[in-house]
Amino acid sequence: MSYVSLDRYKRTVVALCDLLKQHPDGLIVQDMVRLLHSQKSVLCPVLEDNPLFYVDRWATTKTRYTTSICRVWMVVDFDNPGNCPPPDIMSKT
Repeated sequence: MSYVSLDRYKRTVVALCDLLKQHPDGLIVQDMVRLLHSQKSVLCPVLEDNPLFYVDRWATTKTRYTTSICRVWMVVDFDNPGNCPPPDIMSKT
């Protein structure tokens, strides 16, 4: 297991969120490594341990000699509805 500082972890989460929001079909780790100029050993722990990121599906990738399957990662996309009003508990009596 590799050690990642808290500051680097936070920066990686923000960078991954921004990147995956730009790619609504998701990305595999190899593409994220290339686009963020990062390392797989930094990105994978963040992707696997943070509930913002999830595996949407599996995709096949082909190299010169092999074919393998890779996880296609996506980021949770939710609209912030703003402040939720408190329930009106006085009208229930």
